Amino acid sequence: EALLKNALGFLGALPRTGDTRQDPTWFARLVERPLHEVEASVGLDVVPELVSQTLDLLEPLRTAVLPLVFEHGDLGHPNLVLCGDGRLGAVDWERAEVYGLPGHDVVFLLQYVAESMRATFERPGQLAAFDAAFTGPGAWSKPWLRRYSTDLGVDEDLLAPLVLAAWARCSAGLVVRASPGPVFGGGDDERLPVIRRHLANAFAPDRDFALWRRAAERFHDILT
Repeated sequence: EALLKNALGFLGALPRTGDTRQDPTWFARLVERPLHEVEASVGLDVVPELVSQTLDLLEPLRTAVLPLVFEHGDLGHPNLVLCGDGRLGAVDWERAEVYGLPGHDVVFLLQYVAESMRATFERPGQLAAFDAAFTGPGAWSKPWLRRYSTDLGVDEDLLAPLVLAAWARCSAGLVVRASPGPVFGGGDDERLPVIRRHLANAFAPDRDFALWRRAAERFHDILT
């Protein structure tokens, strides 16, 4: 509990950098484009349907009025630091997004806490940790997400889409991190089949990809 209170304080201190009314491209930039890049570049049969389903479920975000926030992007071990004055800090801002989506960091952190509570590093345990934290009437993350959304002025009805968006975006970032070269070269790029196979091998065992699939699968149970 102390860690989560500290974390909400840390996230609350990060700048609000605008809102969606000031950036008409935000949904394409933060959601649509990264997911379509996954669809185009990851050679897994499940991906096209997952992308389509996710975009359908995230449609309420498209027209929502949301704050844009400075986003760390990888707020878990080993990037958390307890400062000398007891406050929480973070290192490794490689995945930072200046005009990011609210909820991304807090969802990532809550999943890290959920896995730590179960001392799990295996996929079944990680998925069970997600279920316990985010799904059903007993979802223990609910009061923390409500507090976070209230502080930012985010409608509670948008929390489930924001949880799904967090894992979809986390997973989509693997396209850039794991690609052996530029994914799109224009025209009939002979490298694309090789890149698609390479990225399929990277995505298939990836934790964030598994959590994206779980969040989509259990979307209607999130924070119910």
